[in-house]
Amino acid sequence: MRTSLVRCTAPLFGCASRAGHGVVMSALACAVTLAALFPVGCAPMGSVPLDTGSVGVTAGGTEDIAQARSRSNAGGIPSPESVTVEGFLSEHDIPIPPPASPAEIYASVAGAWRPPFNEPAPMVDIFVGLGTTIDLDAYRRPSLNLAVVVDRSGSMEDPASASDYRLKMDAVKQALHSLVDRLTADDRLALVSFNERVRVDLASAAVTDPAKVHERIDALKPQGNTNLHEALRVGFEQVAAAGESTQARRVIVFTDALPTVGPTTSAEILDIVQANADRGIGFTLMGVGQQYGTDLAQDISNVRLGNAFFLSDADRIAQIFNDEFDFLVAPAAYDLTLEISIPEGVGIRDVYGVPDYVPGSRGARVTVPTLFFSRREGGAIIVVRLTFAQTPDLSQDVVVGQLSMHYTLPDGTARQLGTELVLPAGQSPTGDPTYYSDPAARRAALLLDTALVLREAVDAAVEGRGSAAVEMLRGFLADFDKRSLGLSDRTDPSSRGLSDERDLLETLLGTLTRYPYGYIYYYP
Repeated sequence: MRTSLVRCTAPLFGCASRAGHGVVMSALACAVTLAALFPVGCAPMGSVPLDTGSVGVTAGGTEDIAQARSRSNAGGIPSPESVTVEGFLSEHDIPIPPPASPAEIYASVAGAWRPPFNEPAPMVDIFVGLGTTIDLDAYRRPSLNLAVVVDRSGSMEDPASASDYRLKMDAVKQALHSLVDRLTADDRLALVSFNERVRVDLASAAVTDPAKVHERIDALKPQGNTNLHEALRVGFEQVAAAGESTQARRVIVFTDALPTVGPTTSAEILDIVQANADRGIGFTLMGVGQQYGTDLAQDISNVRLGNAFFLSDADRIAQIFNDEFDFLVAPAAYDLTLEISIPEGVGIRDVYGVPDYVPGSRGARVTVPTLFFSRREGGAIIVVRLTFAQTPDLSQDVVVGQLSMHYTLPDGTARQLGTELVLPAGQSPTGDPTYYSDPAARRAALLLDTALVLREAVDAAVEGRGSAAVEMLRGFLADFDKRSLGLSDRTDPSSRGLSDERDLLETLLGTLTRYPYGYIYYYP
């Protein structure tokens, strides 16, 4: 039994200097040893929450799997595309310990050596997390220049979700009222609503009369078709034509994302979103309804300044607008690029936590257009899973790769990190006992496996292999219970807990046990 206390985690944002108006790039080189904070193979029994009360960081794009949760909780089977690893992890607080002297915004790395669930051979998981030293209580969002674009087509008379039988419009009105309550006279707001026709209910103005805004919201009535493209054009123009240069500019659209009039494809919608992102106007998609078009939400992941949420029920609406609103409108950084190069004999099995990555012959590249501030620490977790062609000599340290990252702060300052990834000596060739560099790595590994099993089970169910999904879920639940012992249920009150995910797995298992052939794929 050996205990290592070595960690060398380089700050991502603390290493560039300014000379006049220019930026001097500075790269750090630091051997990141995936070192144990507890003896190899031992669990941190009785571990306490690791939350430090700091603002976190999360990647743009899909910020939850709320639609999948809603459908499952109502006794249905989620659609596979509604279950994403990045959305799942974004709902959790995974605070990888920061560097010894962290900058205001920093990167940190943790790791694991273990056989993932249902895998025969051990693999290396590299968890790259982003965090800040910004005090949560002291954080203040910037002044806003917003346009809220509201779908008032006939489909908004349908139920809000599988677990919320109010009208979609009623759920949206609850969200809109909560949003207005978060604004002050320093903010600007335009209210645009649409069916086949677009109407400017309130032109962009300072929010000095909230009662008037609430009144206009209450007057919205659903009817007609859906011209989302034209509504977005009007909303973006309301923002572009008003406000101060110091204000954060954003269009927030509330819709079931099922356009029927005008340009209707995701590509056409994304064109207008991308064109306005290029002039610094962000876009947030607030989805509602059982038939919510998840394709558009996924595509938002590839657009600068874009993010997407699903309004599953009253509790989720309250959480977004009471706890998360000040963060979802505030970009922390842009154009993250993560590159990993690997030596001979090491392979990249996959990269998780992002919608896509570009594989290479000896490595991979990941790009994330926007990082947002978050109430939850560790919301931006990128996982690189590595395999060995042959079991290496584990009696000595094993270099498994080189990691480089760079991205840009909102003020244009560039930051860069270079680091070597090392698996410390003394590991078991079979991964038994398992090895985690710290409790955060253990939590991250469990949550990653949970997301992957959930997606695989849903895929199996909708392909008519319900019995295989049942067997997999039963096996993983036993594994989940064993691995979660000693871990805190949650590390932040606003995050999902491990118990929430166990309940989700149990609920899906119960549904598939009753309906093994997936007959209730879309509706409970």
